[in-house]
Amino acid sequence: PSPSPSPSVSSMESMVNVRDRVRRATGASTCVPCPANERPCACEMQGRQLGDANGDCCFDANDVTFVRGVLNEIRGDVNHATFQALTTPQKEAFDIDKNGSPDTQDAYLLLQITTFVFNFFSDINVTYSQDEGRFCQLNISVTLTSIGAGQVQDPPAPPRSFVAFDLESIATADLRSIFTSDAIFIKGAILSEKTAMQNGIIALAGYDGEGRYSLVIQENGHLNDVGVSLLQATSAGGVKPLFTGPRDSNALFPAFNIDVDIEGIARTLDQVSYSPLSLINTVGICDIVVPTITTTDVNRPTSTSSSTSS
Repeated sequence: PSPSPSPSVSSMESMVNVRDRVRRATGASTCVPCPANERPCACEMQGRQLGDANGDCCFDANDVTFVRGVLNEIRGDVNHATFQALTTPQKEAFDIDKNGSPDTQDAYLLLQITTFVFNFFSDINVTYSQDEGRFCQLNISVTLTSIGAGQVQDPPAPPRSFVAFDLESIATADLRSIFTSDAIFIKGAILSEKTAMQNGIIALAGYDGEGRYSLVIQENGHLNDVGVSLLQATSAGGVKPLFTGPRDSNALFPAFNIDVDIEGIARTLDQVSYSPLSLINTVGICDIVVPTITTTDVNRPTSTSSSTSS
């Protein structure tokens, strides 16, 4: 079986559509908790905010307390009756880092989000398709959302919030060279190259507005089974370690140790072996023969060498 969930695939959306979708996903801008005797509530009138673990429709410090209490009771057993009694939206709030394992790291991330250190991430979309008959174009995008005390804040944006993507593969030969030598970055840029022991890069996403970040790359159709993971950096919290897929013994990619500096926000990423947050199965999607890519009207990004792998 695949080590990570398949990504959702859609075309790039207009910012109006993105804005509408984010509002539907986050619930009311100012949330009023539903009565305690009705929880978990359907939240049909005002919508449900991201991170609503206790079922009152809103996200605040009470959800952090609720998550900690349940985790202490179930002791890692997701088949425990208490956890199984939760609704699907509640269970999703317990795995806010999306790695398939509700644990104390999720509780800590929820605490950081409600205190505006980091943000929710959602709507990770990927496309890999032929572009105007000449190139293959890889689009990766994600939405960050800031909520605290039941209040939806202004959309995260630079210079406070940034997103970078980890791109790695064991199926695409010399992936790093494809990105550093043969690809054109239409949006975003290479942040760090991995060493010879790995096969990929860390790429900084561009900002689209309304909390949406994206990476757009054109190349000659060489990508095959590329894994995408995510990190975010904020001026309040620094660089958050990589958000990856399931934590199990079947890790797809090797460990790495790499220095990143995102607009002055620096960290050494000491990543153990991992599976990606999303695995892009690209076989047959963009299998074309094209002329050599030129940089006419498009500037190639400047790459940065990484530190020695651990």
